[in-house]
Amino acid sequence: MTTQTHLGFIGVGNLGSRIVRRLVTAGFPVTVYNRDREKTKELAALGADVAPDPQELAGRVDVVLSCLADRAA
Repeated sequence: MTTQTHLGFIGVGNLGSRIVRRLVTAGFPVTVYNRDREKTKELAALGADVAPDPQELAGRVDVVLSCLADRAA
């Protein structure tokens, strides 16, 4: 039996959301977090799980990826 790596993605703006869409479409289990929760809604509709905060996301996944605008983000 093989298990698939569960991915976490922080930052789903213009670039991050496109990456997550491709990952979900490819069949990867993905959990997302974004400061603006509105940006996670479309991805949730595609099948991504949404975490309430980065710490929760990190606890649910095998690998964390991020795509942030700047250091402040």
